[in-house]
Amino acid sequence: MNIITANKKKLQNGVSIDELIVHSGCVPFDHLLVTEIHACFNFISSITPISLIFSKLTVLSLICNSLSEIPKLEFSPNLIELNLNNNNICELINLDKIPHLQILSLSSNRIEVVENISGLDSLQKLILSNNRISTINFSTLPESFPNLLHLGLLDNKLHSLLQVKRLLEMIPDLQKFSIGLNPLTDRNLINTPYLLTNLRINRSTIFSPQNPENEDMSVNERMVRIRQQILNICTKLKYLDLYPISS
Repeated sequence: MNIITANKKKLQNGVSIDELIVHSGCVPFDHLLVTEIHACFNFISSITPISLIFSKLTVLSLICNSLSEIPKLEFSPNLIELNLNNNNICELINLDKIPHLQILSLSSNRIEVVENISGLDSLQKLILSNNRISTINFSTLPESFPNLLHLGLLDNKLHSLLQVKRLLEMIPDLQKFSIGLNPLTDRNLINTPYLLTNLRINRSTIFSPQNPENEDMSVNERMVRIRQQILNICTKLKYLDLYPISS
């Protein structure tokens, strides 16, 4: 069997990948043929390193566990999709062994800094929503993300739109971007066009209420102004806050 599923098996600390497969009931198995492993809704807090190489493993999903860090994934050098949503992960580490990764999803964790994503040139989708991110460590990031199309930063603690702008400048072909529900205070979001096709902006985060020139503006007036600025900048935009843009 190529797809291994061990969801809701009440697995505990220090489980190894071969143990996950045993608990799934998919035995005997040929590790050289396994393409996907799903072990969600367990109590896994760590993944024990193993000597086997799952050379065809492309998808690993460990949603809703108790992982405190991203596991070392030397056993899956060809991994394409890694889903670690709803864990207790605090930092972005151990990503250098999976250079072919295209989808990395880490929503609903405890990450505070965007960092250590160098070497993921194939990355197309990066979801970091609902974390505690307040800053971006550019010294640990690559010069660009040439293939990144979807970036999710919804519901974090980002304050500086200047940092957001700098990050966007590293993503030339971005198509979907979520930044709402962040306490952003800078006045301008971006000042150059991007190939954005979907952008979510929280209605109260772009213009700071402390800005004197906006004190007399209603929320709706701010939204109209924000919307027009975004449309002037993002000339390819098709959706704003999930609503289609009228032609």
